[in-house]
Amino acid sequence: MEPPAAKRRCSGLSPRYKPDSLLDLSAKKVAETWAFEQVEERFSRVPEPVQKRIVFWSFPRSEKEICMYSSLGYHPPDGERDSRVPFNRGLQLFQSGAVQRVLQVGFHLSGSVTEAGEPERTYQVSISFDRCKITSVSCGCENRDIFYCAHVVALSLHRIRRARGVELRLPISETLSQMNRDQLQKFVQYLISEHHTEVLPTAQRLADEILQLGSEINRVHGKIGSSLQGKGVFKRLPVLESVLPPHGSDIMPLDSMLTSRFPRWFILGHLETRQCELASAMLTTAKGDPKWLHTVLASIQQHIHSPALLFKLAQDACKTATPPNSPPDTTLLNISLELGLQLNRLHTKEICPVQVMRMTLTTLTWRRREMVRWLVSCATEIGAQALISIMQNWYTLFTPIEATSIVAVSCTSPATLLRFSTDPRQREELCSCARALALQCAMKDPQSCALPALTLCEKDHTSFEAAYQIVLDSASSGPGAHSHLFTVARYMEHRGLPMRAFTLATLALSNLNIGFSQDSHPAVSDVLWACSLAHSLGKVELSTVVPLVIKSVQCAPVLSDILRRCSLAPPGLAQSLSISNASRGRGTGPRADKPPLCQLLEAAVGAYISTTHSRLTHISPRHYGEFIEFLAKARDTFMLAPDGHRQFSQFLDNLKQTYKGKKKLMLLVRERFG
Repeated sequence: MEPPAAKRRCSGLSPRYKPDSLLDLSAKKVAETWAFEQVEERFSRVPEPVQKRIVFWSFPRSEKEICMYSSLGYHPPDGERDSRVPFNRGLQLFQSGAVQRVLQVGFHLSGSVTEAGEPERTYQVSISFDRCKITSVSCGCENRDIFYCAHVVALSLHRIRRARGVELRLPISETLSQMNRDQLQKFVQYLISEHHTEVLPTAQRLADEILQLGSEINRVHGKIGSSLQGKGVFKRLPVLESVLPPHGSDIMPLDSMLTSRFPRWFILGHLETRQCELASAMLTTAKGDPKWLHTVLASIQQHIHSPALLFKLAQDACKTATPPNSPPDTTLLNISLELGLQLNRLHTKEICPVQVMRMTLTTLTWRRREMVRWLVSCATEIGAQALISIMQNWYTLFTPIEATSIVAVSCTSPATLLRFSTDPRQREELCSCARALALQCAMKDPQSCALPALTLCEKDHTSFEAAYQIVLDSASSGPGAHSHLFTVARYMEHRGLPMRAFTLATLALSNLNIGFSQDSHPAVSDVLWACSLAHSLGKVELSTVVPLVIKSVQCAPVLSDILRRCSLAPPGLAQSLSISNASRGRGTGPRADKPPLCQLLEAAVGAYISTTHSRLTHISPRHYGEFIEFLAKARDTFMLAPDGHRQFSQFLDNLKQTYKGKKKLMLLVRERFG
């Protein structure tokens, strides 16, 4: 029996089809039909998520246009067919992974395209676009044709086919609009310092013209910077139209002067900065009056939405609330903390009372760590309950690594606990809350938070055991697990827990793979340490580690290094073991030809043989000397076996017979080894 017609799934839709959201549907339409200047002129504030979707959908979505503007007038030579058509060349470059470092800033796309050859060349490509049309292109190949070159095609295809993977930034105007005068001045100074040889002459010329009141740059009204638009630098900055008085009028209103000489992003940024200064002055004036303080707070929550400005307000309020020689104003301190927690739901009318941290939780800024540290210090000024509150609600404010490495550590530091020395109950509650936070973070992100969690739980046996169990349970949690397991294992050894360190080291080895040619792998030192630890603990532990090493390590030099170290006397981790062994006449380590090291010796010899044949397959004369030294290391490993000399001689005879065509190399082998 068929289901009702209303419940039947449309036959034309894939079961994995996901319709676009209303935001994306609207942004698509706006991106196709409206210039971004029109959007900003019609709406006083455009939410950042909406801006990003409009910018995202503004790039051309049809490959047919790219093909038309790159290959319409190209006629391949006779017999060449279409292998050199720019569109096909660009497609090949894209498919071969030649496009790298792709970045979209507003309506400007840039990237590098590497073209194989002798020599290999890399071209910097930039594309400007508007309303789903490419408006200008630039490429380092200096193509002078009116059609797109293959490098522009490759970058365009990358943006069309892998749009979700391209890093997207809003226009630089949005960043500049959030800066005050000091920040803008610092921005210009650092820009000139970084690129002084390229921009210093232009910067000095523009500065001289701006300082001359009668210069041409000061007489330009309306859409300024037309010379920069051709270079695509400020092409997308929304600018206010000129508002000039009629000819013959002597009146020049302040608004007209501002709008005629400065772009709108500058005016908005200036007004927002002044708004922040006014709010700070109002908080200072209302100090001591809880009613007025909460009134000012409500106004700030309603009208100020910039993360940087909210953070500055919170800092100013905290400084005002804690004068050096007077008791703190608790009401203003609490308002400062509330402002510090106030970066959430940007551009919405319902402002959540915890915003500054939440707003930057998913879009981390360079000031993020400063914000976190300041928030903890502000909560410390208020009291233990404020610290406990932010620790209990850490998941809404911080990332796991921030919560463990900054928040919990700061809340339990000696300086913080000293403030509550008169109340042991509060100190214990703080430490208990920090341990609970550490365990929660370790469960959520074990690779980043396991070690901080163990450190925080050192003084509480139950919590420490729970953190250790979390590490064991997460032993196979994705790529890179071996790195954090080795780190925790070394920590356990440092704490005097060698058996736990050994357990973690074996788990790390189970998640590790070092190939034939990876003798500089970052985990080599960890493997050597793990084998040294097992060697110091005894023969049973060494017998456990050897099969894991053979399975995880295929690199011959690393295996031979491990073999030699394990053949020596045990290292000084368990000195008592070494002394005991020495008293029984065991001054040296186990022999390489006896269990458990005989398996390791066999694996090392086999790895040298396999690697030798692999290297000889594609060896070039310039690497002959390096290969001879490699054979010398192989001979040293062969000699650890009782019949090592005979095995190595047979190995060399096999090489001479198999690769007798490489006469010069075999001559070098005979000269060195006979």
